[in-house]
Amino acid sequence: MNSSFFIFQNLKECDINDLQQGTSILIYDVYHTPPHLFLGINGNIFSLGTSGLKFFRNVHSFLRLSKTKNKGVLVVKLKPSGLVMSLDEVIEVFRFYEKANYDVTCLNPISNVISQQYNIEFTSNSVIFDVLGKLEAKSMINEILHFNVNLQGSDLRLKKYDIEDVKNHLNQLIH
Repeated sequence: MNSSFFIFQNLKECDINDLQQGTSILIYDVYHTPPHLFLGINGNIFSLGTSGLKFFRNVHSFLRLSKTKNKGVLVVKLKPSGLVMSLDEVIEVFRFYEKANYDVTCLNPISNVISQQYNIEFTSNSVIFDVLGKLEAKSMINEILHFNVNLQGSDLRLKKYDIEDVKNHLNQLIH
């Protein structure tokens, strides 16, 4: 295995119903490094961008956006946890961060929610690979699905990046 890539194996096609229940981390624009991240909770999709909170109450509109913009999405479906935050609590977490900038990434509110729901601690310098590693170590990943991704077989290689790559990308978006 090449250490500069994270390999997602045995991916299955995502159906709209897969996003209607439970908690998922959505890796949006998988061919871009770094990709953008969304959180799905019971059919609601959240993200923190440089302009603030993005919130889709309708999974259809999120998937339509992905298809229209030709952005591949990986859906990391998590196993149920003992605590499920309410819609208002999740929105409050995302609004706390206001918007993504050099010090706050799209992963910050997602890792905050995941930390509360699954009792897993993350550092402020985490990237998605760190989060997935900790979730996998606790056997909290149910399955990984894809939408609008061209696969060769059932695996996808995602180029690894670090927090400096994320900060540089955010800096370009802001300036």
